[in-house]
Amino acid sequence: MLNFDPIYKIPQKWLTLSAFLVLLLSYHLIFGRLFPDAQGQLGEDYSFILPSLLNGYYWFKTNSFFEVPWFSPAFCGGQPYFADVQSMYYSIPQFLSFIIDPLTSVYFSILLFASAGFWCMYLLLNQIFSLSTKTTLLGSALFMFNGFYTHRMIVGHFGFQGFMLIPLVAYLLLKPTVKEEGRIKLSSLLNATGVGLCLTYWLQSGFTSLIIPGSLAVLAIVCLYSPTPKEWRVFLERSIIASLIALSLCAAKLVAGIGFMSNFQRSDYLLPGIDGVIYAINLLLSALFDSPANPQLTNLQITLGPQEWDFSVTIIPLFLIILRGLLANFFTTKKPIHHKKRSIIALTLLVIILLIPLFLNIYTPQWNAILKQTPILKSSSSLLRWWLIYIPVVIIYASIILERCVYFKNSQTQIVIIGLLGILSLNAFKYHSYFHQSDYRPDTVLIAYQAAANGGHIPIIEQITAITDKEGQILTTINRNDSLASGSSQLRCYNPSFGYGLEKLPFKSLHTGNIYEVSNGELNLKNPACYVFPHENHCELGAHFSFEDKEHAISFAHYKPYTFAISEAQKIANLITKFSLALVSGFLILTAIMFFTEVTRKMITKAND
Repeated sequence: MLNFDPIYKIPQKWLTLSAFLVLLLSYHLIFGRLFPDAQGQLGEDYSFILPSLLNGYYWFKTNSFFEVPWFSPAFCGGQPYFADVQSMYYSIPQFLSFIIDPLTSVYFSILLFASAGFWCMYLLLNQIFSLSTKTTLLGSALFMFNGFYTHRMIVGHFGFQGFMLIPLVAYLLLKPTVKEEGRIKLSSLLNATGVGLCLTYWLQSGFTSLIIPGSLAVLAIVCLYSPTPKEWRVFLERSIIASLIALSLCAAKLVAGIGFMSNFQRSDYLLPGIDGVIYAINLLLSALFDSPANPQLTNLQITLGPQEWDFSVTIIPLFLIILRGLLANFFTTKKPIHHKKRSIIALTLLVIILLIPLFLNIYTPQWNAILKQTPILKSSSSLLRWWLIYIPVVIIYASIILERCVYFKNSQTQIVIIGLLGILSLNAFKYHSYFHQSDYRPDTVLIAYQAAANGGHIPIIEQITAITDKEGQILTTINRNDSLASGSSQLRCYNPSFGYGLEKLPFKSLHTGNIYEVSNGELNLKNPACYVFPHENHCELGAHFSFEDKEHAISFAHYKPYTFAISEAQKIANLITKFSLALVSGFLILTAIMFFTEVTRKMITKAND
């Protein structure tokens, strides 16, 4: 048996920090080579993300930071931007792009959220579930390298970064309140505010489509913890306050988004499913602990890439769970589980939550018909991403087993070290050839960004353009959204909000050519306000700027705001967002002042003593 006694002599904080730095360096060495890859290319969906970040940078350079980017002239002849559920102007990658190029900001934010995932899970396991440093390190590393996050970052599903904040949300909802007199309510309110800000980030950064399964994942973690009645009450209070904070801060975006999406329903996509419960369970286990090959789906309309099936937490948690089950008849736990009423209730709720994503993906004609009539679900083209719920639950449960099973008591250190090496090895050699066949080159966006950053002019939109073949047929090439770099708006841009094939986009008279061409009194440029507020602006969906509105069109083409009418609901929502932003900012500033005042007071008292 190897002797790991020197490890016990390392202070826990230094052991944790050292392990994290090694993991982060390994993360960079494994995944950094894909940003870009050896051919200078990125995953397919970065063809949407990088031009969007460049568009946000152009807006930032042209306007003040506080000017809301309601619309963008850079794509499809003009489209909503702030109201688009996929827009991420108020996100860390976009903020980073104000000072560094989009590709660097993308990769830096990937490392940042991977690190956040590690530390958030570390806090949750160590402070809430009271697990040892060794066990916590393994659980945190498993979450840091989970396949749902890493492989979606590789292909460019960038809005899913918020997934890594799930342990932080659970931690803040379960964190015990400060016991000092007069500070209990303040501590709880501060935790609730932190959760509210996490939810706000989810809504602002593109995680909106997965906010329900993300919230269910948090609730599943809480059930796994099995709170006391008092802790349940605190959890509910904080959840309500956090939800109100998030809804208030995002009121303007939510109302605008609902207005936009209600005009472009996506419920006509077929909803695929898995034929049979046994086959579904088999695919789920493969997705969590390996990666299923060529799964067969019923009612499939849109091809699902390999990344859609990757929820891998490696085989390590499965090994611990199976081994614990085999040894259940021979060994007890250090902390026997008493089946109290509260534990049974939590367990029942946990089982229900875990069954939801499984059965949402079971196919029968009758069940599929029900799902296609269910709000939110009916607009989906696949519900497989709901399987993200299992990732933190499996990791936490495996960590608890490692901590509490007597059989592992004398070999925890060895298991953790082997587990960490296994995580790195499995990720290093895991790639499918798919991930090395990326074909989007970021060069055009990066050159345009550097030109603007070095003092060059912002290329205003002057043309509607399209890429065609020799016969004049329009091609939907992967780099079509890059047209904004040359002052053109792509006729057939890539924006799933209008349908994966732009089947929902009302082109009307939009055509290639100068945006100021006049036809029947209209310019060759969309008035995007008509996508969100058609009634208030007395226009139909997809209407163009009229010749009389040319001044507004010029401002729009120059990435400048222009005057348009909004609904009464939007006016109220805008006021709510502004007021709540001021209120939350004031509360955080006041809390920070109180904190530093208290720290200063203690330092002075200690010095006098």
